[in-house]
Amino acid sequence: MKDPAHAYNIIGDNKMIVTLALSLLLGCSAHAHTSGPSPTTTATVRVSTSWAWVPGHWTYLKVGVRRHTVYRKNKWVSGYWTHSQYGKSYRTHVQGPPPSRTHVRERWIPGHWQGRGHHRRWVPGRWV
Repeated sequence: MKDPAHAYNIIGDNKMIVTLALSLLLGCSAHAHTSGPSPTTTATVRVSTSWAWVPGHWTYLKVGVRRHTVYRKNKWVSGYWTHSQYGKSYRTHVQGPPPSRTHVRERWIPGHWQGRGHHRRWVPGRWV
């Protein structure tokens, strides 16, 4: 016949395991079933829809073709106004950003180059 103390030790170990398992289960169910209404969280996304000034800067241009591209020269890229929806406007910083839309149905025509040769000129963007 087995020793009764040995039998109690086995039961005690099983009680400890069952107690640990129940404490883990109760802890998980407590977090899973919160009382009261769930809090509503909304994400706020902010998009800048205004004109922003990009300052002018110097850039390097490669001069030459294929094997003869060892020479580089600096070129000044003038500043411009930029918009996430309407693109770029090459108005000066002093003139400020392009005017706002005067009518709901108007659409923005971006600036572009017109003409050929020495008659080539920049036509700024405008509302049409």
